[in-house]
Amino acid sequence: MQNRVEPLISQILNEVRQHIIVEEKAAYILDPLYGIVRNRVNAEVCKTMVRMGDHSMAEKIITSLIRNQNDDGSWNEIHPNYNQPSALITSFAGDALLSAYEICPAEKSLQMARDYILSQETEPGRFLKSSHYTADHLNVDASCGAFLAHYGTKFSDDKSLEAAERAALRVCDHQTGGFYP
Repeated sequence: MQNRVEPLISQILNEVRQHIIVEEKAAYILDPLYGIVRNRVNAEVCKTMVRMGDHSMAEKIITSLIRNQNDDGSWNEIHPNYNQPSALITSFAGDALLSAYEICPAEKSLQMARDYILSQETEPGRFLKSSHYTADHLNVDASCGAFLAHYGTKFSDDKSLEAAERAALRVCDHQTGGFYP
């Protein structure tokens, strides 16, 4: 299976590379349709590059992600109609930093991301996506919980692990008959 998947991922990454802008030690992906730099896209591509062994480009994307981190530890969800701090996007960016930690340690940025995400827990296991999107979204709870579990395991952080468990319980509690709403 890996022999079939890896070439496909390499082919996709080669297409994505056409949209990467490299500026000295930093790199980012420019959305070809809207001309914006989406933190989530950069985070997800970075994780894929780490898995595929393209550490040099992953490190440059991490540098760009760190530069785009807000002072409160968050990353913005960047969209043609809005640009605002988001716990969901912070969880993706933080997970990218964790995935690339062995090649590009960013402990301060990770700590800030962890603190921001924990500050967005409005009730046990429920994380606020952003100030404009306040409904309970299970994908936000799950993504924040996954980042906190990854962070908590990496740094032996009980507070993060406890919050991750609350998020997992919240998501599971919404399951009915093996399905999610």
